[in-house]
Amino acid sequence: MIYHELTLAEVDVLWRAADKSGYPPEVVQSAYASLMRGVGLCDCEYTRLATGTGRRPYVCPFRGPRFRYGSPERLIETAIPWLLRFTARLRQQHLEWLERRRT
Repeated sequence: MIYHELTLAEVDVLWRAADKSGYPPEVVQSAYASLMRGVGLCDCEYTRLATGTGRRPYVCPFRGPRFRYGSPERLIETAIPWLLRFTARLRQQHLEWLERRRT
């Protein structure tokens, strides 16, 4: 089977198409950085997502081997909203922790 990996430009198109309304800029920037690290675009020219076998060889690096996809585009499209929610939740927990620590 021939695997298709994405370039930075292709991932950026998918990122721009995602709905990021309602999230603070810090959350969006942090989620974008997590996306780039997770798909391997920090140090490579192409993503490194095809780690499985069979009809769904693209394993989500964020949610584990249970989440497998038939194309890298679909993986990225579903990972972006999850990353935004996860990053927002982490930020909220951190802010709550700081507030509890302050009192």
